[in-house]
Amino acid sequence: VEKAKKWDKMDVFVTDELRRIIKERPYFVPKLKWAKSEGPYMAVLGLSDVHYGKYASPTESYDPYDTSKTRERVLSHVTNVLSNLEKHGRPEKITIPIGSDFFHVDTYTGTTTKGTLQDMSGTPGDIMEGGARLMREVVDLCRAVAPVELVMLEGNHDRLVGRMLFMYLSAVYEDFS
Repeated sequence: VEKAKKWDKMDVFVTDELRRIIKERPYFVPKLKWAKSEGPYMAVLGLSDVHYGKYASPTESYDPYDTSKTRERVLSHVTNVLSNLEKHGRPEKITIPIGSDFFHVDTYTGTTTKGTLQDMSGTPGDIMEGGARLMREVVDLCRAVAPVELVMLEGNHDRLVGRMLFMYLSAVYEDFS
């Protein structure tokens, strides 16, 4: 019960602060012109195990990996999904899971939630900031097509940072529900 109370206090404090910052910079995402669908449907954007912030050396790995490659792959995936959806017409909504190991690390010491040290492509702060920017871009791409619903899915790498991303995005988009 005590941990739940602490979480509620943090949730309110962080979300209120994010709301204040976000409201200082309003913006508008134009809707794309799509044909009406033959029947109602919704889409789910599958973004699990992204591991934003993961690093694999080009000299030690068959598939070198860093935040720029992650960004490229995520945006390519999202645009492919949206292109395929366009064939069916505009969905009623797009659901995007947040968390689910979107981030590679969960602490300022570069570990997972349980403390396993990870190779990182940047500092933990850079990873959180870049990942938040990337997910905001993903949500805006989807919002240009249909209303977006965010759902939280916990991962084993990013339980806290994934939750913080969810709280950030919820604060950014609370007036667009």
